[in-house]
Amino acid sequence: MPTNKCSVLKRIYAFLIDFVLVLITSLVFEMACSVPLFNVCFSFQDKCNTLIVEQVKTGLYYFVDENFVIVANDENTEEEIISCYQQKKTLYDVKTLVYQKNDLYKSDFYLSSLDKFNYLYDESNFINNEKEKSELFSYIDNQYVFKEDVSEEKRIEFCDEILKNTNKAFNVYKDGKINNLLNEVSILRIGSKSFGYFIMTLIFLFIIPLCNKYKSTIGQLILKLSVVDKYYVYAGWSFLLLRYLAIFIFEIMVGIFTFGIVSLISFAMMLILRNGYCLHDLISFTQVVDRNEFEPFNNLKEYKDFIDEEKENTDKSLRKPYES
Repeated sequence: MPTNKCSVLKRIYAFLIDFVLVLITSLVFEMACSVPLFNVCFSFQDKCNTLIVEQVKTGLYYFVDENFVIVANDENTEEEIISCYQQKKTLYDVKTLVYQKNDLYKSDFYLSSLDKFNYLYDESNFINNEKEKSELFSYIDNQYVFKEDVSEEKRIEFCDEILKNTNKAFNVYKDGKINNLLNEVSILRIGSKSFGYFIMTLIFLFIIPLCNKYKSTIGQLILKLSVVDKYYVYAGWSFLLLRYLAIFIFEIMVGIFTFGIVSLISFAMMLILRNGYCLHDLISFTQVVDRNEFEPFNNLKEYKDFIDEEKENTDKSLRKPYES
């Protein structure tokens, strides 16, 4: 009977060759295809522009020049806001501008920004509720205004307190926008990397073995190893596909999420088990043999003929002492 005498070292060397090939070609693939695809098809810059416009439109952010003079605010068009962003104008929040201690931005400016945000983005109408409870305001012409005797410091202090509380609503809005963009970017980046690795592992671990006589990866071809089924017949496409899926799903994808534990278990199995089975060998009902030790069969008929011949030779050897 044929036995699997494949050297563990040979399998390790073959794996290292295939791993390096997959890694290098995946990086080349990502640089050549995935990055342009990401930039062009998913319009990353457009999404950044949209996020900046949305941030300014809240009324709490302003583009200013080197003298802290506003050059773009929520009243500007999207094109004007994007132009300031592209010109690398500085974006400041309303509180920072007020605390510059100049005559351009005071409490009225501060409050108008908070009112703008409250009107558009805060469904709880928090600011007006606080104005109604505060002794700093008078209700005139259907709106709350600071009383004339309220000092500027008191007015700014009120706005600071409002901003502190309003930030809860603002952060929900802003963080939602930013997180959505960052999540999308992360998903696309991870997706592009995963797609590259998937394509290259598919080519090197399934298509190349499928297309050569010995059902071997490039590393296995170099070291004269072959993938066979339990009858020592060169593995068919269904066995190779199942083997590839087992490698990709369990030893690569699950291995990543388990910090390589599954891959280490598979490697340990190869060292411990008598026939050197890895996890993917057991799942796909395949094994790796060394063609220097044994030439696999091309089909099941060859295997059966070999078994019949072995049986006949065995029977003869058992009868020989009695025949003489």
